[in-house]
Amino acid sequence: MTDLEMTKLCAEAMEYEILPYQAGYIFIKRLRRGEQEYKPLHDNAQCFALALWLSMRGTLSFSMRSIIFTVEKTRGTMYWTTPDNEAKRRAIVECVAKIQQSILQPVEP
Repeated sequence: MTDLEMTKLCAEAMEYEILPYQAGYIFIKRLRRGEQEYKPLHDNAQCFALALWLSMRGTLSFSMRSIIFTVEKTRGTMYWTTPDNEAKRRAIVECVAKIQQSILQPVEP
């Protein structure tokens, strides 16, 4: 999944109005804030909103080198090699995108 696809899935998960966008960018429309570029892979505040989205749907915990997201008895862990913000944002965005994708395209048993 590309960064643009993950970003679009995250915007859909947050129920933002997605505006027609230029190649490589996603713009959203928000109440009282107007149009803005949506880039949670680079914006800490936008990514924090995704972390809150995750925490409302399960258990989210952080350590210096991992993010653990648990839904019911299923456990998924994403690890990275450095404790930098970019890696943390990417792990959160990937997790939200995968959840949103599974909601939009459920796997039949």
